[in-house]
Amino acid sequence: MTEPTSPDQVQSPESSAGNGAWPPSQRVVRLAGAVTFGLGGIIAIGSLWVDTVSLIYLVIGFVLLLGGAEFLVRGASTLAVRLGVGPLIVGLTVVAFGTSAPELFVGIAAVIEGKSDFNVGNIVGSNIANIGLILGATAVTCPFACSGQALRREVPIMIFVTLLAIGACYGGVLQRWEGLVGIALLGLYLWRSFRLARVGLYEPDMPDEIEAKPGMGALAWVVPLVSIGGGLLALIGGSNLLITAGSDIAERFHVPEIVIGLTIVAIGTSLPELATCVVAALRNQPEIVVGNVIGSNLFNLLFVLGITSAIRPISIPPVTNAVDVWVMLGFAIALPLVSVVGGRITRVEGGILLLAYLIYTGIRYTL
Repeated sequence: MTEPTSPDQVQSPESSAGNGAWPPSQRVVRLAGAVTFGLGGIIAIGSLWVDTVSLIYLVIGFVLLLGGAEFLVRGASTLAVRLGVGPLIVGLTVVAFGTSAPELFVGIAAVIEGKSDFNVGNIVGSNIANIGLILGATAVTCPFACSGQALRREVPIMIFVTLLAIGACYGGVLQRWEGLVGIALLGLYLWRSFRLARVGLYEPDMPDEIEAKPGMGALAWVVPLVSIGGGLLALIGGSNLLITAGSDIAERFHVPEIVIGLTIVAIGTSLPELATCVVAALRNQPEIVVGNVIGSNLFNLLFVLGITSAIRPISIPPVTNAVDVWVMLGFAIALPLVSVVGGRITRVEGGILLLAYLIYTGIRYTL
């Protein structure tokens, strides 16, 4: 009888490279071909209803956001390894910042162009999507355990910050000083997280696939820095294209920009979180999954909303105060509720989260 294969043997690229399981070049070529034909089909069919240039901008913007976030996350994660930081901290901070970078650049571009509805919709919609869509789809794909440390220490902070954001938005305008307070709170959170890590309250082990390789010298620092720089440039370009395309599509179909931001743009900028979480769950790294979602939500509310409102005060649409922020709070509270039984999120619970998100999205288009 064959002994079961351990997760490390299945998930490690090095251990599977010899038998061609990770990933054969033919699979990469086929995947690239499928993606290319798929994007071409979207542009061809969508051009029947939407301006072709807008569709091309939309697709290229999403691709740049995904590619830029991938390079940024890989580079930042590698730097974190060099500093000896554990997987939960990587998920809560480094990976969360990397996967929240699309929201940041989209938000900055939107504020500069005077499209605050896009900014608010993108941030609130991304936080809703992170739990409803990202965690839901991840659990449906591969059920995963929830880190006890994250549930005890980080989820209450996420819910508290969500309540603070609701209070700040209640007046209808998010002022500069409120944004600066959010940035300061994020700095305090990061300081606290790394302090807990240094005293050993977070696990010290690192994921195998980003483990530091000895003997690389200066190259071990140069490569991740170049990766981070290239990722940031791609994010800047992708965010500008996404804002341009989203505005054109919204005007053509007479859909409010807040709705486009809450749905299409929010899902697009949340794709890096989705990819990261699914891969982490398949590789049996639940700390990265939960840490990424919680950290991303914190970065969105404290840093992205903080930076953009510090640049220019942001008007909050009345329907967002009446509906969207409370849905965001509801999903934040749902995270510990669905994981309280057995300390994991099953396919059924993931399906419930995903269904709730789809229902919200459908209702939002009717308001």
